[in-house]
Amino acid sequence: NGLTGIQVTRAASLVDEAALTALIADDLAGRGILGAGMSLDMLFAKPVSPIQAEAVASPASLLSLRYLPGSGAFTARFAIAGQEQALDVSGTIELMIEAPHINASLPAGTLLSPDNVEMRAVPLKYVESTGIAGLDDVLGKALLRQSREGMMLKPSDVAVPQLISKNDAVTIYYRQGPMTLTVKGQAVTNAAQGAPLQVLNLMSRRIISATAIAPGAVEVGIDPLTVADL
Repeated sequence: NGLTGIQVTRAASLVDEAALTALIADDLAGRGILGAGMSLDMLFAKPVSPIQAEAVASPASLLSLRYLPGSGAFTARFAIAGQEQALDVSGTIELMIEAPHINASLPAGTLLSPDNVEMRAVPLKYVESTGIAGLDDVLGKALLRQSREGMMLKPSDVAVPQLISKNDAVTIYYRQGPMTLTVKGQAVTNAAQGAPLQVLNLMSRRIISATAIAPGAVEVGIDPLTVADL
């Protein structure tokens, strides 16, 4: 009746490798295998062509998943909305985790700040063999050796910066209520903020134990022996 053509369309949802990977990631997270800051690098044994599923809230669902952590091998079965036959896939999974990396070549002793550290995904099995460091584990700490751009930071690469170095001139503080006594001294050992160190009292020529409280300043406790050495 005067029509030149008819077009029939049906709404659909696209199910691709990314969608299948997300379902597997959710399952591994529920098992406690995929933790915070982790992701999947998945390789399918055979490429999965995008599938047009029914346009429903969950166009695909995971029916079963077998994962071998040692080798990373997996097999999975999915139900696709509107498809009678289940979809079987297999391949390998590489667990990835965010780790801090240097974004510029820096000399030893550099205090690390957010400007020169960035998080990058690396294989979990590699990080576990070398030691896992979080961002909070490295920021504000000093590099122990010269580091090149792109190097992953391990716990052994950084240390709490030294507040007082050996042979530094220091002021020794002793506080008791409203009373404060001071005397000149010389550091015998290195110390970070809040760490103990040995100090030479330049007046009594005795070595005492103290705590580093600021650059050039240490404090002694109320131990009677320490006070006597002052």
